[in-house]
Amino acid sequence: MPVISTRHLPKQTMAALYKYRDQVPWMTCATYTYGAFISVPADLNENMLYASLLDGLRDVFTWAKKNGYEWIRLDSAGDTVPELPTYDW
Repeated sequence: MPVISTRHLPKQTMAALYKYRDQVPWMTCATYTYGAFISVPADLNENMLYASLLDGLRDVFTWAKKNGYEWIRLDSAGDTVPELPTYDW
């Protein structure tokens, strides 16, 4: 499981993960003080991925799927991945 920076998500997307962590039916999200563990949905179909994802999650999930990851840990001290955008907050 990669540990990547929370800066790969906009602040409002990270806030939504904290707020709705256990209410998203197509992914598991467990938050903690410095970030979150999130599952990568098994089926990244067009309708779900491109129509309804919060900013930043689309890129993170696509990157994770491409690299064969089923889980991602987002952490404030995590690594920055060159292929992913970063957001200042």
